[in-house]
Amino acid sequence: MSSFVSIGGPRSALHNVLYATLIVHPKRRYNLLGKIDGRRLIIATSQLRYKSRVVLRKPEPLHRREIIRILATFAATELGGQTAGLTILGIDHVSLSVADADKTIAFYRPIFGQSIHQASGSNGFSLSLGDMSYIAIRKRAELESAVDHFMVAVQEAKADLGLALKRLGIPFREGSPEFGDLNARDPDGTRIQLSQPGNLNPSNNVLLLPKLAPIAGIKPVFHPKGLGHVRIQVSSLLKSTEFYRKLFGSELRRRPDQLVFKIGSATLEIREAANAKPGIDQFSVLVEPYESASASEQLRGLGVEWRTASDPAYFIDPDGIIVQVATAKGA
Repeated sequence: MSSFVSIGGPRSALHNVLYATLIVHPKRRYNLLGKIDGRRLIIATSQLRYKSRVVLRKPEPLHRREIIRILATFAATELGGQTAGLTILGIDHVSLSVADADKTIAFYRPIFGQSIHQASGSNGFSLSLGDMSYIAIRKRAELESAVDHFMVAVQEAKADLGLALKRLGIPFREGSPEFGDLNARDPDGTRIQLSQPGNLNPSNNVLLLPKLAPIAGIKPVFHPKGLGHVRIQVSSLLKSTEFYRKLFGSELRRRPDQLVFKIGSATLEIREAANAKPGIDQFSVLVEPYESASASEQLRGLGVEWRTASDPAYFIDPDGIIVQVATAKGA
């Protein structure tokens, strides 16, 4: 079953057409049919198993550029992990900008383990999280301590990635020629890095970097399995919605102050900041099942404040970064 909205008439009539809002289930796939040629526009949604509704609002002026924007929004809707030619695979890493990288590594080592890698001559570290994902830890220069960016892993190599971002209308800057990454910024300036993961581009594979010697006697509290989600505070959800929909397709969930997008097997939460500064303010690490009481005791012994009142539980690292810990599904 499909629901259709047809807008007909000559070019001049485009200023007085019905505006259609399609209310759909996030799991439904979409087909976009039609074109703007001054005469006819057809938007069709094909459902898999859920009922759909098409709500027609009263006639109102709608300029040609607005119709193009609506088409772009539907074209950017997620279909099997693809967004207008961009194949999203997951969250590759989060990058922490910290006051003292050695101190931060000493903090995380007994919590998530000793798979810690460092490029020769680098002042930063990469803490592997059990798959291709990791936490990058860099000593800050002038930046405040923060999660300064996260990377979205994509299927496309740099050239095709650039073409996809141009089609989506997302400005970007080139990153390192070695890593083949491109960088976009949301309306508040939060940086989102996009590149192939290490299994597709060996230059991005932190597991190939020299590994730090393990410290005897350390038994990690958790056994990480990857990254679960990233949360970004924004100054205006209205202002940020179009950017994130272009990049990641339609949201899984929406609330008045929140959007949640699917990023491979992970999620990205966009939340309107009331009093918080815009930017990435927390992320979660997926771990193997653990015994809560034992974990609490171990963390207390490390001097880590383990907060279990929320679900998932979380701790705050030496630079004030919130890190949630959640059990990986199927682990």
